[in-house]
Amino acid sequence: MDPAKRELAKSIRNSVKDTLADLTEQYFKTPLELVVEQGKACREPLRMLLNLVLEFDRRLLAAKQERHLIDFSDMDHHVRVVHLQYFEVILILFMGITYDQYLHISSVPLSSAPMPYLCD
Repeated sequence: MDPAKRELAKSIRNSVKDTLADLTEQYFKTPLELVVEQGKACREPLRMLLNLVLEFDRRLLAAKQERHLIDFSDMDHHVRVVHLQYFEVILILFMGITYDQYLHISSVPLSSAPMPYLCD
C-alpha cells in the first residue's frame, strides 16, 4: 500500500476517534450507576403520570360517548377504517381475489373492523 494513502487513512481514523471521544465526553458524562439510580427514582412518578393519562383518556372517551361527540382524531380514525374496508372489498370483488385468499394475506380480516355510521 502507498505510504501516503496509509497515513491519510490513519489520520482520518484518528480524527474520527477523537471526535467520538469528544462526543462521548460531552453527551455521556453521567456514570452508568447514576443513570440507573435516576431511572429508578423516576419510575414511580412516571408510573403515576401514565396512570393519570390513561384515566383521563378513559373518562374523556366515556364523556364523548355519553354525549355522542366526536373529535377530529375520532373522525380521522373512522375515515381510515372505512377506506380500508372499501379497499378490501375492491380487492375481493374486482381484483379476482377470493375471500379465503384475502384472509390468507391480510393481517386484519374484514369482520374485525367495525363499519361505523354505515349501519345506523
